[in-house]
Amino acid sequence: MAEFKDGSKKAALTFSEYPDKEWSVNKTNYDNLTDMYGSDPDKWVGKTLKLYSERYKAKDGSSGWTVKVKVSMTRGNAPRPKSAEHYDERNPPPEDDIPF
Repeated sequence: MAEFKDGSKKAALTFSEYPDKEWSVNKTNYDNLTDMYGSDPDKWVGKTLKLYSERYKAKDGSSGWTVKVKVSMTRGNAPRPKSAEHYDERNPPPEDDIPF
């Protein structure tokens, strides 16, 4: 978390290439990162990200540029699989045996 002069706190990333700089993460990018790597930011360490710029248009008609996160699909950097995490009687885990 980065703390700003006004006392507010926001999620922030640092990069190995620029260890003295912090990039505050907006909600969209934070959600993308948690979808790929889970909600524990400590587990994001060492992952490779690609940053790219994208044009946006706001509801008030103004426009500008924003930075987006794209997760690199390199070896050891694959996203965690999307699977049912909560099994119960209505949602049992898959069976290992495949019927023929």
